[in-house]
Amino acid sequence: MTTPRLQHGAPPSRWRPPELLVATVLALSFGTVMLDRLTQLYLGPYLVKDLSLTNGQIGLLASVVAIGWAGSSLVFGRLSDRLGRKIVLVPAMIIFSLLSGWAGLAHSFRELLLARFLLGVAEGPSWAVIMALMEGASQPKHRGRNLGFVNSFGSLFGSAIGPVLATQLAEAFGWRSAFFSSAIPGIALALAIALIVPEPDRGAGHLSTPTKWSSLLKSPNLWLCFLGSMSLTLWLFSFNAFAPLYLTHGGLLKPTDVGWILGASGVGGTLVSLIWPTASDRLGRRPAIISAAVLAFFLPSLFLIPGLHSNAPLLALIAFFTSTGPALAILFMVIVPVEIAGRRASGAALGFTAIGGEFIGATCGPAAGGLLADRFGPGAPLLMGAAATLVMIAAGWLLAETRRAGSSEIAEVAAAGL
Repeated sequence: MTTPRLQHGAPPSRWRPPELLVATVLALSFGTVMLDRLTQLYLGPYLVKDLSLTNGQIGLLASVVAIGWAGSSLVFGRLSDRLGRKIVLVPAMIIFSLLSGWAGLAHSFRELLLARFLLGVAEGPSWAVIMALMEGASQPKHRGRNLGFVNSFGSLFGSAIGPVLATQLAEAFGWRSAFFSSAIPGIALALAIALIVPEPDRGAGHLSTPTKWSSLLKSPNLWLCFLGSMSLTLWLFSFNAFAPLYLTHGGLLKPTDVGWILGASGVGGTLVSLIWPTASDRLGRRPAIISAAVLAFFLPSLFLIPGLHSNAPLLALIAFFTSTGPALAILFMVIVPVEIAGRRASGAALGFTAIGGEFIGATCGPAAGGLLADRFGPGAPLLMGAAATLVMIAAGWLLAETRRAGSSEIAEVAAAGL
């Protein structure tokens, strides 16, 4: 019996699951992450009533998740560059699933605040590492398609199914049941990742000597992604956190009506996550970013037109066609940073853009939106979100095109000793 020949000292070949199977497992996992994260936003009217919360406190609940998410995404994303992806991701998914259920046991603002902060800490690694795993399993020509597919489930679960499921459960069984139900899938999917998803190869330079921060921070493109990420999450959370309060103000719409409107937004975002990143594989990242940001401007802007906020079917239609945020998220926060940094430093680059998105946009945005809503009315945060899209358009316009399969910008900077 002959022994198989090994090339270049490689270990014996193992079964590699198809890209589609890996993408499906990671897509379901990311969908669970966003379902756990965003469920709280759709329960705002119920939390205000049951726990006597203010608009500012609703904003703070979203902000503390972002604070935990930002710090842990950077730390654990970089750690996964050195130790491996799955050893970071699998425990994180189990922990955040348990914490999501714990939020349903809260009986005060402080208890809920602590539960949501810890959930953000546990979820932060999930975003960066899920995307890094998918990038590692993708051919360069399919990078946008695969990452867009994974991201689309974030919209499908978090923004389409989430608001309908959360409001219907809250109406029938109380808001605590929505938190309990959002915790169930994460543990099963953690097991699926452990058994099915392959760890990216170390031989290609991935997970080897970490890239220096000085090289990472000298990339103008990465700073534009940071700015785009910050503006995107400001837009996203100013709308998702305060549109339910704005639309139910004065009793013109019921929370369940708002659930359907936001569900339509999620369905539109799911389709956009499939279309825009795939198109960017052919047309380029810049055109995809600019066109998506222009459409995103109309989501909060049209909701502010007097008389429209009582027309639920029309608002649902508007939300369906203008919810391009998920495409912007995958472009600004995943595809372009990975192409800038290269596979070796992808975890660190994803964590870096998450600081802009999470620590600044998703932390300061809801807190500022809550203060603006308390002082100027519930429509003020939506106006702030519309202004954020103008920054995204500018960032996309200034961005250098990154659609290529060659060496990374950061690797070139490091090699030049800059």
